[in-house]
Amino acid sequence: MKLKSKEYLFEKDYGVWATRINNLFSELNQAPFEMAITKISYGETIKKHNHDESEIFILFQGSCLHASINDQTLVMNNGDMIYTDPHEFHEFTNNEKEECILFSVWWKKT
Repeated sequence: MKLKSKEYLFEKDYGVWATRINNLFSELNQAPFEMAITKISYGETIKKHNHDESEIFILFQGSCLHASINDQTLVMNNGDMIYTDPHEFHEFTNNEKEECILFSVWWKKT
């Protein structure tokens, strides 16, 4: 067993601060998925993008995070989850004063 305290290294990624969890444990280097924790401050947006992987997003902190999936807008509240298929364009915008924490997991379908 290994424990990692909150010593995450956040770096700018898609316009917001994020940390990739797989980098924290060498055992995850060969995992068939990747994970990240993203901080989205007031007025910030995870830039619109797409990729070859499926992805799940879970809002762990905050409310009213605006998610745009293929130009359809949804409002996420604390605890809400969104799944995206490969190649779907997605972006997230925080229009609330409270910082949002978004957890994501992505993987390639085989």
